[in-house]
Amino acid sequence: DIEQDTSKLIRKYARFIKKPAKERVRYELLKILQTNDSSKIVDVLD
Repeated sequence: DIEQDTSKLIRKYARFIKKPAKERVRYELLKILQTNDSSKIVDVLD
């Protein structure tokens, strides 16, 4: 689970990420898919 403070900071600063590098998106997605609860993490991204 994401801590509440971390979640607030993500929402606050997300607008500054205009276009992340494709490599970074791929890397992070692969990390998510390698976890046991990837569906839960993807739900949080929505």
